[in-house]
Amino acid sequence: METIICEKCGYVFDARDRFCEACGAIRKTAAAREMPAPPPPAPARACKNCNTPLGDEDNFCIACGTPAGAPSQGQGEDSPRPFWEISGSMLRKFWYLIPIAVIVIALVLILIFSRKGSNNPSTTPEAGTPEPTAAISEPATLPPATPVPVTPAPATPEPVNELEQLVLEGENRLYTREELIGKSAYELSILRNGMFALSGKIFSRNKEVKAFFEACDWYTPYSEDDGKVRAKFNTFQKANVDLILALERELGYR
Repeated sequence: METIICEKCGYVFDARDRFCEACGAIRKTAAAREMPAPPPPAPARACKNCNTPLGDEDNFCIACGTPAGAPSQGQGEDSPRPFWEISGSMLRKFWYLIPIAVIVIALVLILIFSRKGSNNPSTTPEAGTPEPTAAISEPATLPPATPVPVTPAPATPEPVNELEQLVLEGENRLYTREELIGKSAYELSILRNGMFALSGKIFSRNKEVKAFFEACDWYTPYSEDDGKVRAKFNTFQKANVDLILALERELGYR
């Protein structure tokens, strides 16, 4: 069997194989067979119009008749020149006009501003012209203030005794067992019924309770119905009534 050595990795493989088994490189002889033929070298001269090859001694193209030394179509002498080339050449020709133009513009601006300044009247008064004096105005007389009637705030009735003071406090705080334990049956009854009196309870059966609260300035009778009166209770009134009732039962007053 004929063998061949891979030029890339040195592996020995069968000469009939096209590729090396170790690195996959193509065999040189096979690669040479499969590679396309290189294109023919370009001629030394060609027509700039139709790209036809020209010989060294040809003065005209044999295909289109264009002179061998003529420029290609689209790039002749009549093609427009770029703007920057034209402007650059003009600047080189007329550079001396630039400072003249700057001087002319400066003179025009000076003339314009000088005319504006001459049209504005001077704010400085001329000599001998009296300065205007500010008119002295008399102070304005204000009309007399109308007195606003002041409504006196309603006086808060002062409690006539300590028991009434404790009744009024029962609307805004909770009683404690310690401050109630030493009270008599009459005092506990006044304190309990005081929660009802604060909500307008009309007392018609107990004459002592009725007489006590009718003597209070803050007492405003509302209804004899306990349900309607209890509906106006706040949290403190409800809790204080329950506490006094429990203490009255514990002491045997009820």
